[in-house]
Amino acid sequence: MVLPVRLAVSGAWSALRAVTVRGLMLPAGARKQRDPKGIPRHVKIRQKATPIGGPTFVHLEVLAAGGRDAGAAVHVASEFGRVKAVRMENIFITRMDWSNIGGLPGMILTLNDTGLPSCRLFGPPELNSFLDGMKTFSSPLTIKIDVQSYKEPMYVDSTMSVQQIPIFSEKADSENPTVVSYLCKVREKPGGFLREKGAALGLPMNSPELGTMVRQWKEGKAVHFDGREIQPEEVLMPPHPSLCMLILECPDDSFVEPLCSNEDVCRCQTDGKEIPVALVVHMTPETVLANPTYQDWMRRFGEGTEHLIVNEQANCVHFPTQFEVQAQLNLIHPGIFPQLPAHTPLPVGNVDLPFPHTRAECMLKYELRPQRQWHRDSVPEEDKERAIQEAWDLPDFADCVKECHEALSLDVNGKADTSSAMYPHTVFLGTGSALPCKSRNVSAILFRISEDRSVLLDCGEGTTTQLWRHYGHATDDVLLTIKAIFISHMHADHHLGLFQISSTIQKAMKAKGMPFTPLTLVAPQLMLKWLTHYDTHCHKILHHFHCIPNWKLQGHIEHQHASQLLLESLGLSKFMTCTVYHCKQAYGCVLEHASGWKVVYSGDTMPCDRLVKCGENATLLIHEATFEDGLEDEARARLHSTTTQAVAVGRNMAAGFTLLTHFSQRYARVPLFGPEFGKNIGIAFDHMHVGLNDLPALPRLIPPLKILFAEHLVHLEERRDKREMQQHQQMRALRMTLEDVESRTTHSNLRILTTSDDKAPEEEVRKRAGNHSESHIVLKKARE
Repeated sequence: MVLPVRLAVSGAWSALRAVTVRGLMLPAGARKQRDPKGIPRHVKIRQKATPIGGPTFVHLEVLAAGGRDAGAAVHVASEFGRVKAVRMENIFITRMDWSNIGGLPGMILTLNDTGLPSCRLFGPPELNSFLDGMKTFSSPLTIKIDVQSYKEPMYVDSTMSVQQIPIFSEKADSENPTVVSYLCKVREKPGGFLREKGAALGLPMNSPELGTMVRQWKEGKAVHFDGREIQPEEVLMPPHPSLCMLILECPDDSFVEPLCSNEDVCRCQTDGKEIPVALVVHMTPETVLANPTYQDWMRRFGEGTEHLIVNEQANCVHFPTQFEVQAQLNLIHPGIFPQLPAHTPLPVGNVDLPFPHTRAECMLKYELRPQRQWHRDSVPEEDKERAIQEAWDLPDFADCVKECHEALSLDVNGKADTSSAMYPHTVFLGTGSALPCKSRNVSAILFRISEDRSVLLDCGEGTTTQLWRHYGHATDDVLLTIKAIFISHMHADHHLGLFQISSTIQKAMKAKGMPFTPLTLVAPQLMLKWLTHYDTHCHKILHHFHCIPNWKLQGHIEHQHASQLLLESLGLSKFMTCTVYHCKQAYGCVLEHASGWKVVYSGDTMPCDRLVKCGENATLLIHEATFEDGLEDEARARLHSTTTQAVAVGRNMAAGFTLLTHFSQRYARVPLFGPEFGKNIGIAFDHMHVGLNDLPALPRLIPPLKILFAEHLVHLEERRDKREMQQHQQMRALRMTLEDVESRTTHSNLRILTTSDDKAPEEEVRKRAGNHSESHIVLKKARE
């Protein structure tokens, strides 16, 4: 389950930032880090005096409701402008399963980039080992990460306290024997000052002395004024009462009895009457909710307690933008941009609980203070009809689409007159770089070789979710076709979805009654180190894979056996890797089939001659194009390619078609189209479904794409023009400076040469003349 929730306090994050985290993906070194001295503004503000009892507004918000559509929920929430990652200073984890901690690495890397000085993690003690394992794929962090396990004192701040309650499974062989629940107690907040009563008592209403008096009353102290003692209740509104909230996860029946009999939890219930609870968040699957013991335990909280159910049966959409953009693209070519299935929960049915409860939705809020109530005003809703109408209303869009269909011999329904071969075809699940956004996930490409054989090229976080969005209830059948996964390199945006998809494939095998079969994993040697560490300290995962290091598939004769097993499972004639110019242990790959087609995937790289040689005469080159033209220096610094550079690789390779992907998220909708976009160049979108016979159609789609994303393209062009103007001004200033230096140097040399003694050493004259020549060389380079 993917189950993040947060507790917001007056618009800021309080203690409970995320019970379980699905966070951002960011490759090490992918973004410029803020100066560590630049402490975020909200941290400085909080270091000052805080209100007694904390702020007035306190609410809990669901960032992901638990369904398969959840994905990288924390970052998506920030995309909607409702969550700032920089405020996530305390993260609470319920258990050490990848579905709970899979977003943690990306979140930590993002927090590190924001300049946040420190962050605390709460939960199982294995968190320390997990952080150690991250060192295999992340650069050193400037942020200080502290782990506070359930064995240590509770979290306390001016607003609330959070007690960790460990629950242990009854199964001795459980892979995750410990789950941590959290009892959150929001402090009582004194009421506001009643100015009318203060004036009636003759208090100095406009004097600084009044502020001191009000603070004493809010601290519960009486104040002596004008010969009398004034009690707090005489001048203050009634206080906001203290409230409790219980957040728990009960992953299976082995935790039911230990949870229901836990003393700390039982004290929260009606029969204990020690700590009344306003809200219980149940991160509990339907199988546990159906357990009579669990239902009886829920009843004991009484009628005054709200129950929030967060699990895989959540019937809500988390990424409406993806559905809406895909609906618009579908108008241009329904075959290449298929409609995404309508979002529906898993076909198992919800348990009908015999008492009131609320099912979680993305961005659903429960207000704890000042009033206890639910808010749905921020819940995202999918509106494909509106998106489609907006596209048709664009000037010239309908005519352009009609011309495109006629040129491609498509009928009014977008169907081609002649059907192309179904296999092989490529489904793009992630076409963005560094971290996910609303319309582009991070790197993942499903290459379907035949009906029952597929290979996954990279596997960024959210890949499983993207498969679910693309295939709906047919996802399990598609998952079972994946025989191998290729990881190009160890940046987080290329591999953090691996554990989730492998576990999902194993569950699909079990559901279909199939025998357990390990996945073939072709990955850098560092991946095996990360797998081993996670398997040893966190969760048993190593048995899911048959690992082949990338370097063994570079065509060496001595490693042909490893290659042969892979070829047989995929039905290929060749699967070869190639080192590329990016980070340590970065590879591209080449796939060949006996029928004659050849597909090359670059991974992340600068233009690479080795890749050109290995991929010579490829049918299809899938190449990264992270940056636009004009950003060559930035691309070189980050070891990526620009659009023109990627196109040049395809031309030098003599590739039949070049398909560009891995765009910087500054091009979230579409990259800039340059003159290099010819008849054999295309760009990839998330959920794009393209066969080899469909490739010639892609350049025909560019005119309607330009109209559909015209507003975005105008913004990109304005930014490019501004950048070029700044560069021009900088070069002009540099030329003027160099010309001034040249003028002064020339004048000085002439004066010295004409006034020097006739017997001056010849080498001294040459030296002075040499300095004069060097200034000309510098100026010439600046002009170039």
